[in-house]
Amino acid sequence: MISIEKTQDALIADVKANIDGLKTVDVFEGEFSSKTLQQFILLTPFVLGSYRLPSIDETERGAAGGSGTKKHQFMLIVGATSLLGRIKSQRNCLSIIDSIIDRYDGKSLTIESDSITFGLHSIEPLVSENGIVIYGVSLETFD
Repeated sequence: MISIEKTQDALIADVKANIDGLKTVDVFEGEFSSKTLQQFILLTPFVLGSYRLPSIDETERGAAGGSGTKKHQFMLIVGATSLLGRIKSQRNCLSIIDSIIDRYDGKSLTIESDSITFGLHSIEPLVSENGIVIYGVSLETFD
């Protein structure tokens, strides 16, 4: 069974150490609002980590033989701004996302004595306004 806290901490530490060009790497819990977007602009380019437990699909559990296998999603929220406009901000985000995919999709991360393998679940545009572009990159693993 994975430790969600240790996995999130290890993932954030690994992003800090291995994804170049970031000003801020931290954990985020909260919601996007006008106020937080203004604060986020000062943190760019950034990767913020957030844990999500997706709804449990009983079909998936049944296919796993009722083993209690759980899917865990770790959302990496990627944000960038550019004085050159939204297109440049988007390209900056996509460059960071490419680095994240190269580093984590199908790859393992060692956490204490365990090895956890992540797979890319989704990439979703979250915000594109006031000069900031933010995407959510969901990495999933199974317990």
